[in-house]
Amino acid sequence: MGVIRETWESFFNDVMKPCGVPKDCPQYIEMRKAFYAGAGSTFKLIVEGLIETDSQDEEAGTRLLDGLKEEFDAYKDELKASLNRPRIPEEN
Repeated sequence: MGVIRETWESFFNDVMKPCGVPKDCPQYIEMRKAFYAGAGSTFKLIVEGLIETDSQDEEAGTRLLDGLKEEFDAYKDELKASLNRPRIPEEN
């Protein structure tokens, strides 16, 4: 299993599965597509960022990666919180 797939499975198990999202529903399918698109975009950002900052500059590369991790962690926390909020029941 590849690292992106492992990360997707971890994300699903941590964020979506506890909320009862099954793997065969449209939300799962669309979220997985978005996740992989984001992984591809992030890879591109890292590669281009390292080229722009001179790949020999370790500190700049570390700052770039630390900033991305911080942003990912903040979004994951935000998403978890939004999925765990009680839903307002629909009126009949």
